[in-house]
Parts: sequence; structure tokens; C-alpha cells
Amino acid sequence: MTASKEGQTMKFQHKDAVIDAALFDGEYVGQPDTATPCRVVPKTCPDWFPAVLEETPPGGFNWGPGSISSVGDKIYIQTETALLTVKPGDWIIKGRSGHLHVMDGQRFAKEYEALA
Repeated sequence: MTASKEGQTMKFQHKDAVIDAALFDGEYVGQPDTATPCRVVPKTCPDWFPAVLEETPPGGFNWGPGSISSVGDKIYIQTETALLTVKPGDWIIKGRSGHLHVMDGQRFAKEYEALA
């Protein structure tokens, strides 16, 4: 999993709420590539997405809320209440409270639209 920090972020709107979100394509987290569906433009990982511990299974020493790891083509995010699994095609959403959430691509497309 490669997450380079370039500080770019995309805004999306759901009804009257505006959120930050980034697509995960199995390798990168960031803005979707409009020319290639389900792929991310490299080096577009948003600043709000924390650094990933490369190829480290979840758990172990110093693992707790806020910890993120990747194994194969999945990312694991430990929140205060659950261990989230992010699969290729899923969206990582930063909620209004700052907490991270995961939503599958089909549901995201139905519920959100990109802001210009």
C-alpha cells in the first residue's frame, strides 16, 4: 500500500452534509482517476489520512485506536469502537467528528456526489 502525502483532498456532499473522502484501489488511497474507473491517481492521498504501517497485521505492541496497517490489498483501521477493513473499491470517509468510516463503492456512489 502506498500513501504519499501531497495534501490534496476531495469534498463530497450527502444531502446537506459535506465530507472528506478518499478511494482505496488496493494500492493507493486518494482521488479517483477519471480515466480509469476504480483506480486512484498516485500521490493524491489526503493530509487527514494517517500514515500506514506497511504490511503489518493488525494487533500487537502499540496497536490501538488510530492505528492503521495494510496486509496485501486490504487496509485495517482501528477506531475507538471497531476494527475496520478497507477493501479495493471502498471509500474511506472522514466524518464531521473527525472519525474515519468505510463505505463500499456502490453505496458511496448512490449516497454522495463530488463537489465541483
